[in-house]
Amino acid sequence: MELIDTPYYLNETHKHIEKVLSFNDTNVVNMQLQIGQTVAEHEVDADVLIIVKEGK
Repeated sequence: MELIDTPYYLNETHKHIEKVLSFNDTNVVNMQLQIGQTVAEHEVDADVLIIVKEGK
């Protein structure tokens, strides 16, 4: 098992998005947004799994 550190970056920047892992045709992305920010509705040719660590 591999543990991936995802430190809190929002003290340094307005938002943070980085790819932290890739395997097969899958990318795992760490996305951090400020309160009130959203991700615009869009379509991608991929499976998407969203894990909310804090907020909703």
